[in-house]
Amino acid sequence: MSLGKNPRYRRTLNKRQLEILLVLFEFRFVSVPLVSQYLNKDKSTIYERLLVLEMQDYVYKSYDRSFRLPGRAATYCLAPAGIRALKAAYPELSQAVLRHMNQNKLADRASIDKSLYLFQLYLDLQRCYPHQFENLTRSYMATYKEFIRPLPDLYLEHKQIDKPAYILEIVEARTFSYLLRRRLNTHSDYAIDYAEDWGDGYPTLLFICGNEHTERRLQRMIWNTVGLDIYTTTQERLMSGHKQVWLYEFYEDDDEPPVYREL
Repeated sequence: MSLGKNPRYRRTLNKRQLEILLVLFEFRFVSVPLVSQYLNKDKSTIYERLLVLEMQDYVYKSYDRSFRLPGRAATYCLAPAGIRALKAAYPELSQAVLRHMNQNKLADRASIDKSLYLFQLYLDLQRCYPHQFENLTRSYMATYKEFIRPLPDLYLEHKQIDKPAYILEIVEARTFSYLLRRRLNTHSDYAIDYAEDWGDGYPTLLFICGNEHTERRLQRMIWNTVGLDIYTTTQERLMSGHKQVWLYEFYEDDDEPPVYREL
């Protein structure tokens, strides 16, 4: 394909282009390095495909001087034409999610950064646990009523029948305690209300906290939460490369050390 040709007037999208649009639907905001890892394709190939989609107005590209900092890449998201193309090609996708993505261009930096972080987290989990989990992001969870609202960040279902499923939530540092308590209570309510839908029991909850202080506050609340299996970790421990980073038992006033597990 020659990039010197203007592809704006191409009438139909091919399978490879639709594949890229589906990745943008799944994660909302993406970068070339992340999509490259996800699809196991060369970065230059992904860049060229996104460039064509951008020139056809199927995607938005966001790039400014701040992206020249180390580790900061241009970001891409669905544009209205891309949303319409997905609606036509995949009517089973959540229409509510697609409508919400019409606001992509108005998203703030924090929302974009969280999407990129979640995408990287998804890839890290796939690397740490290759071929072990089927994962759903928010965009796909939206079609299932049994998931808590607002939706969690990620759902991991083990491919082995006798293994637990997980609901993963990202907790920012300094999140107010009343919001943490409310979230735990809502999970408890969903575990009861949708017990029949979950069959083998409500998934184990995984909370990734922004720092250790927030994790400790959350762990104190977990002691009073009945009927849920909950692990916590911090972003720092999770990015350490070790598997045994999930805090399961925490003894603040005792001499016993905390108990860490792996998934």
